Amino acid sequence: MYQHLHEKRFHIAVLLHRVFLGVVFLIYALPVLLGGPDAWVLHSSASIFQHAGTRSFYGFLELCLFTFGGIFFVVGIYIVPVSILLTSISALNMIFEWTSGAPFFPDVALFIVFLISCFVISIHGGGRHSLDYRIHLKRVRQHRVR
Repeated sequence: MYQHLHEKRFHIAVLLHRVFLGVVFLIYALPVLLGGPDAWVLHSSASIFQHAGTRSFYGFLELCLFTFGGIFFVVGIYIVPVSILLTSISALNMIFEWTSGAPFFPDVALFIVFLISCFVISIHGGGRHSLDYRIHLKRVRQHRVR
């Protein structure tokens, strides 16, 4: 009885964690993405590149990953690949912010939270309340040998 109750709570906790993180990614990245090339370079780790076109392209790419990753987290599709991508981007941002001498709070701490949260989601997956789970369940039912 307790195992079943724990399993229900676990899947709801994964759902809330995933949706909350997706909304935070959207709140963080969408206004910057709509801000244009100057905002892309300013609010990303794109300053490590020397060429100006490369910096704005990398900033745009990073913010698109954050925005669409947030949408995918909320919807619950492609959770593991997206969380691995976001984990690596968050690690790069954390290292860049830390080495550039930015204050720990809020700059470095924000990317540490993103890094840890995406890593946890990449381990646990989307949970039972995601489209990934529903699609996988449908495939298993279609290919079941009778």
